[in-house]
Amino acid sequence: MTYDRATSQSSGLFKQYNLSLIGQPAINGQEAIETMADGQRLYIHTLLPEDASSTSVLAANCASVPPCIGTADLEPTQYVMTVQDASNPTDTRFLHVLEGVDAGGTPLAVSSITSSNGTAFDGAVVGTTALMFIHDDTQTGSFANTTYAEPSTVTTNYVAGLTPNAGYTITKSAAAGNTQITVTAGGTTAADNAGVLKF
Repeated sequence: MTYDRATSQSSGLFKQYNLSLIGQPAINGQEAIETMADGQRLYIHTLLPEDASSTSVLAANCASVPPCIGTADLEPTQYVMTVQDASNPTDTRFLHVLEGVDAGGTPLAVSSITSSNGTAFDGAVVGTTALMFIHDDTQTGSFANTTYAEPSTVTTNYVAGLTPNAGYTITKSAAAGNTQITVTAGGTTAADNAGVLKF
């Protein structure tokens, strides 16, 4: 999973997520699939921006579609997939799940989740794992709490963007078939050295 923050001083300036690929992906809305010669597939799930448009181009032709980023000589990745919010807002977030699947395999279910209260977080559920990222990383030091809902099938949570080695309290409650999670600053469950809380 990748989460990128992009902010400019004014609107109208492009912000892009670029991914170099060996083969040309088949793009269908917010999902793209790159299929390798041996049948392996890379699923690219675009969860943010919600109104993103995705395109792919042969890297050798990048000069004709600026600001496309090309690839180096002898580089095996020959295609560039670009994700962009065409409205070019001042502030945007790029959230992607990259999922490799063997030939004949089935990808895990992927869905987006967003906090409903407290400090804003964006995230996703991949299979039985939920991953959350703080929306504005300048708020890490002032974090008090955040609340989000996830499917009851989730067994593992990762919350990133917290204070390294600080303690937190996790509260869980049932809510309309989902599980409501509240993370509050202060407690006995410690984040790791990178500020990621696992529970």
